[in-house]
Amino acid sequence: MRFARAQKVLTFLLAIVAAVPVALSGEVSLLFAGGFLALAAVGWFLEPPLTRDPRFRRAITVAIIAVLAVQVGRAVAGAPLAKMGIEFALALLGIKLMSRGNSGDYQQIVILAFLHAIGGTIATFDLSYALSFTLFVVLSPPVLALAHLRNEMERRFRHDDRPESRRALGRLLASKRVVSPRFVVATSALSLPVFAVTAILFVGFPRFGLGFLGRLPGGVEVGGFTNEVRIGDIDETRRDETVTLRLEPFGAHSLRHERLPLKLRGAAFDTYEDDVWTQSGGRSWGPMKRRGNEYPLTVSMVDEDTPGYEVLLEPLEPPYLFVPHGTGLIRTYPTSAEGILRARKLPATHLAVVRYEDPAKAGIRYRVYLSPKKGWPGRPPDPRARFLERPEGTERLAALAREWAPGGTPAEKAAAITEGLKRRYRYADRLDPGEDAGQGDTPLDRFLFSRRSGTCEHFASALTLMLRAVDVPSRMVTGFSSAEWNPIGEYYAVRLRSAHAWTEAWVDGRWITLDATPPSERAGPAIEPSTIAMLVDAMRMRWHKYVVGYDASSQMELVEQMRRMWTGGGGRGVPEVPRWLVFAILGVLVALLAGAWLWRRLRRRRTPARVVRRREGAAAREATAVYLELERRLRGLGFERPLHLTPNEFCLGLGTAAPELADPARRIVVRYNDVRFGGDSFGDGEVASLRSRIRDLRLQTDARA
Repeated sequence: MRFARAQKVLTFLLAIVAAVPVALSGEVSLLFAGGFLALAAVGWFLEPPLTRDPRFRRAITVAIIAVLAVQVGRAVAGAPLAKMGIEFALALLGIKLMSRGNSGDYQQIVILAFLHAIGGTIATFDLSYALSFTLFVVLSPPVLALAHLRNEMERRFRHDDRPESRRALGRLLASKRVVSPRFVVATSALSLPVFAVTAILFVGFPRFGLGFLGRLPGGVEVGGFTNEVRIGDIDETRRDETVTLRLEPFGAHSLRHERLPLKLRGAAFDTYEDDVWTQSGGRSWGPMKRRGNEYPLTVSMVDEDTPGYEVLLEPLEPPYLFVPHGTGLIRTYPTSAEGILRARKLPATHLAVVRYEDPAKAGIRYRVYLSPKKGWPGRPPDPRARFLERPEGTERLAALAREWAPGGTPAEKAAAITEGLKRRYRYADRLDPGEDAGQGDTPLDRFLFSRRSGTCEHFASALTLMLRAVDVPSRMVTGFSSAEWNPIGEYYAVRLRSAHAWTEAWVDGRWITLDATPPSERAGPAIEPSTIAMLVDAMRMRWHKYVVGYDASSQMELVEQMRRMWTGGGGRGVPEVPRWLVFAILGVLVALLAGAWLWRRLRRRRTPARVVRRREGAAAREATAVYLELERRLRGLGFERPLHLTPNEFCLGLGTAAPELADPARRIVVRYNDVRFGGDSFGDGEVASLRSRIRDLRLQTDARA
């Protein structure tokens, strides 16, 4: 590939790889994201001399000033300053791609791409950034090398701006011999030490801050998990395939279902008014009972055989902790603050809604241990009336509840009403606005007495209020209801579309889970994710668990595992590695490195420069041999070319010290450049003629003698 084309392709790739995570992060407007792609597309077709035209350069300068003025004005008007800066940098990168004309422009593009790579660490932390970072590091060495080479070419061939120098520069930029696939691969291989050093620093550097990247973008806000829930909010997530939780089973856990039915409890609500569920008590948070890093719920001690899940929770808003039904104990990982490891605090409300602190906006990793005791622990509802309140206008609902459950124990009443809703009504995963028309003043009246179909929120709301009508304390809960097994990553994936609502009732001294939502009659077989989708999600899970969530506690855990492997301490999931095997592996690595070094050294001795150049074309080899003979002749006459000068610059310098040598030497160098880099070839007898001229080179003092 020609030098200019290779530099153009690699530079554009580097810029796009660095900018795409920022453009797609949601931190910049669609106008600037689309504008960058448009500028890059137009810039691909703009080439010198147009981009070096003074009028074009002035227009580009005016455009940059105009964009800067717009962003400054928006910032003064109250727009976020950081967002304005990121958008301006994105526009500036696109403009530079469109106006590249010399080596300075290419170097500026590299600098801007590096700034965008840094900005990507703030704007996003998803797996897409990992891919972008990897490609950026791989592409950086060849792009930097080409930018440096072009700068040297322009510096050495344009200082006199002679037609001959311009032609020489043009030949170099059009040459196919400067940049080869081997050059790109070899320079890209320089990224391997960068990756190695980065990995060592990442794993070993002490973590005393907020985790991987400090403060990151806020989490996703999901309808149904905020401070209030309106009937219909959860419907918005029915088509969302985003994975928000992942559960890795451990202990004596043998469940490997393709779809795992479970209740992952998130938010709870006890007040219903104007078709909206809210949390009473001002959402006052209090500390949960804690023992170190453990929060016992129904059990106080666990061992390695206790079944459970390690949960990796993506950042959500609000940052609620999701706990499976039947959890007996929660174990968190310590966090670091000011260089000190501290136990993570989990405050909770009177509704048993648990949240966690997430200043880094990176989610949380924790463990839940299951207990044979089902239900959510808690004291009797106090005040009890709060969980029995019903708003005005629910008299028909209350009458229906008393009709279905005229008497009996709270458990019998709860079972009767739950079964009545399941048997007499049908589930609709989505309601069109026209379907909500009918008799009744409220959505629940229309659901119960007219339409007789509804979403999970209709069923959960109706069950909660009907239980209250027969004096059974109850509350509505939102969370997730199912998970899919990922055989590649060996974990359960919980998607946003499994968001669900159900009821908790106070029965026999504990809060039990009741779900009146029947299965969908129109639901077909579940669409299984493809193998590629599961592989990508498994990679994303590992990225979030071992990179984004890597902190001081992860370091301590890694050190402890390595210690167990070394000392043979064992432990579940920790293999014992014999010491002889470790030393054997280290010995093999040392032997391989020593062998590679020795082979390279011997190869250099056996292959002088002329043997290496034999791989080039015959004409190029002849040109190189002629030029080397010229250098030897000039060296014998007392003129040795400094390494920092090109052959052309060296010949120009001879014009002052030895004018009789400058002109013939320059003519020979011109033919050398034409053949070696310009793709030309020698004529019949031309090589012999050039060698004869070299032998005839004499100083004036020698000629007089």
